[in-house]
Amino acid sequence: MNYPFPLIEAEQSADAKGPSAIQFHSMTARDPRIVNALIRCTRGDRAAGPLFELVREDLGLWVLELGYERRQAWSRQIELIADHLGHNRAKLATLKDGSTDYTLHISVQTDDTLPLRIPNKLAGLACECGFEIEIYAEPNHASP
Repeated sequence: MNYPFPLIEAEQSADAKGPSAIQFHSMTARDPRIVNALIRCTRGDRAAGPLFELVREDLGLWVLELGYERRQAWSRQIELIADHLGHNRAKLATLKDGSTDYTLHISVQTDDTLPLRIPNKLAGLACECGFEIEIYAEPNHASP
């Protein structure tokens, strides 16, 4: 359902108290939502561990699942992902050499054709750490 007015969600910071600890995020029912976010890394050694989980040893496929808040707006979700990657920047940068596939994968559900803006912070991390970014967009509801 598309609402003609923005919805507001409030989020309280875990490490702050009082009214200043609450952040508001404007969103609409049309906003895209991340439903899956991970980095996959294919390599013949174990350099991705322990940050990444080895999910297919026969393929050398390592996966790092990324946290995001399902109910948040796209901009907040992508900010949380960038923060997570930023905290692991040093380890991620070591993986660019020796990986045959090193990709940030994001699956998004959306009601409409909407722009999916990648902030400079995330684009910079991709360049610095050597991973590519792929985004899959799928409709919220199956077509009849």
